[in-house]
This record gives sequence, structure tokens and C-alpha cells, in this order.
Amino acid sequence: MRGLIQVCDRWRSTALYVVEIPSYDRESRTASSSFNLRARDSAMEQNSNTALVQMYHAVDSSDISEEQLQQTLDVILGGISWNLVFLTAYPETQARLRSEISAQRQRTTSEYNTYLTSSATCLASCISESSRLNPLAAFSVPQASPTGRCIGSYYFPVHKNI
Repeated sequence: MRGLIQVCDRWRSTALYVVEIPSYDRESRTASSSFNLRARDSAMEQNSNTALVQMYHAVDSSDISEEQLQQTLDVILGGISWNLVFLTAYPETQARLRSEISAQRQRTTSEYNTYLTSSATCLASCISESSRLNPLAAFSVPQASPTGRCIGSYYFPVHKNI
């Protein structure tokens, strides 16, 4: 019981700390933003309603800011990058995945998009296992907003742990 009380006390105390997040330099942000816009435009040309397209719609409708979009994409890409790390440790799985993707790339765009969203593929298994081994928010420490903020239709009060 003592351990639980210590954890709860630690979480309560996080509301008192403001964590400064390092900013990217202007050149990195511009390159990243440019790449993301090209990816969005490519998806839109193919009439593909990807998560990236939906996130840019949220920016266009002022539900989120461009900066929030970039931060979200940074977290997502950080999580996805662990797939590459784990695949280097298992060359046989890497070969199986390459073979699967190569075969699927020969199919129509519609069939390939269906493959990408299927949960019964080697690709989906690799992503799931990577997420299990290295979750995005493993043992995350709650953070508190230094000011009250609205994000989309949600309001987060000042110093409320999130």
C-alpha cells in the first residue's frame, strides 16, 4: 500500500511542474512540414482518406493547430521507427515482410490499400508486436497544462493532470 501512496503523491505533484519541450530548429520544421504536405497532396490525388488527410482537415477547420499536427506526427513516427529497429534483430521476419509487401505492390491500388488496413498480415503483426514491446506512452508521467486550454472540443483546466 505504501508504494501505491507514493505513486499517487508523485502524480499529484506533477501538476506543479511545467515541462519545457525542446523546439525544433526552423529548417527541420520546414522540411518536415513540406514532406507532410506532399504526402497529404499525394493521398488526396488518389482519393485516399488517410489519417494524415483527416489531420490536415482538423487543421483547416481550426480544431488543432499546425504545431499540434507536427507534434502528433513526431510521436507517431517515433513509434513507427521502432518497427525498423526490431526488424533488424529478426532478419527472417524482415525477409517475410519484404516478400509480402513486394507481392502486394503488384496488385491494384484498391487491393493494396485493403492490404495496408488489414489486421491479418505480417505487416500488421509487426506493427502490433512493436507497439507491444515499445508502447508510445509506456509508464508515462502525467503532465499538467500551465494554463487552461481548449483542444478541439475538449477543455483542459489549469494544472489538471492529463
